[in-house]
Amino acid sequence: MALLMGTGCASSPPRPVEPAAEPALDYGQRVRARIEAARREPHVLVRHNPAPCGCPPFEVMLGGFWHRVAFDVRDEEDPTVVALSEAARDAPPEAVATWRVAGHLDDVLSTCGRGTVVVSLRPAELVP
Repeated sequence: MALLMGTGCASSPPRPVEPAAEPALDYGQRVRARIEAARREPHVLVRHNPAPCGCPPFEVMLGGFWHRVAFDVRDEEDPTVVALSEAARDAPPEAVATWRVAGHLDDVLSTCGRGTVVVSLRPAELVP
């Protein structure tokens, strides 16, 4: 009987080896790819969209998706952040106001709230 089992295995044709599929990009890698693409543009689109979960109140549009954004500034009186905050305060509540902001997007991600990804933006100016 052992002989039969041994010959049965030996007579099986070898299976072709399939190439390993590339692993799917994780969410962080997709966000970093969107950041890289957005760096080629002169500005990014930002909107005020406060969240009750302790996340930053602004979001940035990257690759067709809104992402929470934290402003990388030395002090809270940064002129661009102040201008953006004032514009958000003065916008009609029923409107979804957006602004163009020039600056530098960093590819280091953080999280807030319940694990929401936060992108970092060092703003340079509010674009008219």
